[in-house]
Amino acid sequence: LLDADAEAFGIIQPILHRRRGGALEIFRNELRTAAPLDSESGTAKLLARQANAVEALFQLGETEPFWSHLGDDSDPRLRTILIGRLSRVVADWRRAFERLPSERNPRIRQAIILGTFANPRDHSPSDRSDQIESLLDLFRHDPDAGVHSAAEWLLRSLEADEQVASEAQRLAMQGPADANWSVTRNGLTFVHISKPGVVIIGSPATEARRDVHEEQREVPIDSSFAISACEVTIRQFLEFRRDFQYAPEVASRSDCPINRVDLYEAMKYCRWLSEQEPDFNPLECCYPPQAEIGPGVQLADDFLVRRGYRLPTVAEWEYAVRAHSATSRFFGNDDADLDRFCWSARNSGEVTQPVGMLMPNPFGLFDVYGNISEWCHELGRGVEPENNQIRGGDYRSTPRFLRSAMPTTLSADRKLSIVGFRVVKISESH
Repeated sequence: LLDADAEAFGIIQPILHRRRGGALEIFRNELRTAAPLDSESGTAKLLARQANAVEALFQLGETEPFWSHLGDDSDPRLRTILIGRLSRVVADWRRAFERLPSERNPRIRQAIILGTFANPRDHSPSDRSDQIESLLDLFRHDPDAGVHSAAEWLLRSLEADEQVASEAQRLAMQGPADANWSVTRNGLTFVHISKPGVVIIGSPATEARRDVHEEQREVPIDSSFAISACEVTIRQFLEFRRDFQYAPEVASRSDCPINRVDLYEAMKYCRWLSEQEPDFNPLECCYPPQAEIGPGVQLADDFLVRRGYRLPTVAEWEYAVRAHSATSRFFGNDDADLDRFCWSARNSGEVTQPVGMLMPNPFGLFDVYGNISEWCHELGRGVEPENNQIRGGDYRSTPRFLRSAMPTTLSADRKLSIVGFRVVKISESH
């Protein structure tokens, strides 16, 4: 049974209860081996066996290993497999949702929602209505950004986009006071991250497809910050520049990410966004007035700690994307899982897609790999004519470029259909 695929597992599983006494210890022992943090085939086999062991224990009434592994963080590989199996292990979504009110670990709450895969055709009208109402309640009130984003994703999967838009407008006026997420009047949802301190960015020497510029290093992030859950969309950017010439041939809808934005235009948007705040203070702007943003622009020494909007540093971006994971991606290493989390050459159809349509990371960020590459600042540096970093890969990327530590550089004035951005703001600690 440990080596069985899904079909064989279903055939063998009924025998379990007759052999329960001996089987329990076999399955427990299987979970005592730590899987190496690489993507070798032997590791994949061990993870598959462990997932089978967790599922078998659940069927035998020992359910806690299943729930607890949904909270894994530094090594998320087993969590990702179990999210994919949750609707099979717990067939009734109501039974899974019953755990949410008492579950204190937000990663587990998020995983339960993500594992409740939604196909509107699989639901009766009343069942669909009940699930939407449960999800709207989570979307409104759960204080965790990862849970908030998961509820949004599942609501969209249930074709409840209008309800999501209506609730987002209300939340922009007043969201939960204890939440680590917020919605601006411009419709941007922000994930608030408490002061990380010293973090490690880059990849270990053992990571597959590693680039020579990915050496691991310690970097301080001394302030709490908020980062937009989604990339800035065409609709949001055109509120700033109505006449902006993006590439419509790769973006069919206004909720696709803005493209063909050079670094200077991204900075101008951030300055404009700061100016829209009711408590706007030019001394707290990270960037100078728009007329001064261009080649040779000078940034204040303290621009990274000012309270206005700006682009993320490489360290902020990678920390938020990893969400504490030590694997090459926030969900693990397996290329087979990419299509659940990112738009790339594998599934995009060579165009960008609307933001927020695939599963978010544990912090609540959407599309951190693929869809569109994102401008970042190198820590301690402003803007260089050449060699400014973009991160995350894009809708044409192959798996090598869809990793947390993969750096790519670009001239500040390049306007490409594969490049856009998300924004950051220094925030109060949450």
